[in-house]
Amino acid sequence: HHLPIGVELVYRQCSLQPVIYKRLIINLPYFTNLLLLLLLLLLLLLLLLLLLLLLLLLLLLLLLLLIVVIAAVILTTTLIIIIIIIIIIIIIFIIIIFIIIIIIIFIIIIIIIFIIIIIIIIIFIIIIIIIIIIIIIIIIIIIIIVIITTLIVVVIIPNTTTTTTTTIVIIIIITIIIIIIIIIIIIIIIICFCLMRKSNFNSVFLCFRSSSILLVFLLCRFQKLFNFGWFGCRNSREIFTVE
Repeated sequence: HHLPIGVELVYRQCSLQPVIYKRLIINLPYFTNLLLLLLLLLLLLLLLLLLLLLLLLLLLLLLLLLIVVIAAVILTTTLIIIIIIIIIIIIIFIIIIFIIIIIIIFIIIIIIIFIIIIIIIIIFIIIIIIIIIIIIIIIIIIIIIVIITTLIVVVIIPNTTTTTTTTIVIIIIITIIIIIIIIIIIIIIIICFCLMRKSNFNSVFLCFRSSSILLVFLLCRFQKLFNFGWFGCRNSREIFTVE
């Protein structure tokens, strides 16, 4: 029988495990959908990471602009440079932590993708919600930055140091590059959804179910190769097919 996920399975009866997988034939279009789904997950995580990085850069830019405003009234040039260096170090440290967190999250997702399907769907929803929240925060910060920048250009620009100005320009350039990358990733995600035959939660569920079947099949092959009795399989000739 052809399964709705496009995977044909023939099972052999076991003693401890109800079935083991004797043969697995993957229907290429559905397997392609599974790969596209994994690619979407990776792209969403990358998009989340870039949005977090963009948020940090915008916060750094906002801090620098505020420092310029304060410095024009109170602080000296040397103190400004020291504060800028400290802020940059802190931001770099935070970015590294975020990258490590994203990598750990991705590894956890790769592990549980073959075990708990519902958790994966929840993770998709959470990531999308976080992305929407971050986008809203970024828009608000951009508005604040535009207001402060206008104030600086009109009123305080003569008192701005060269180091501070250069730092702000570099951050703005990096921010623009990250925004372009984010737009490209969003376009790729849309293309992936268009390539999938069914871009709904039902197809997501079936694709991840297919990946779980593939994992168990590989485990059975592994235990057969090394003669491990993980599944307690016996040499039964009773072969049957399950939908």
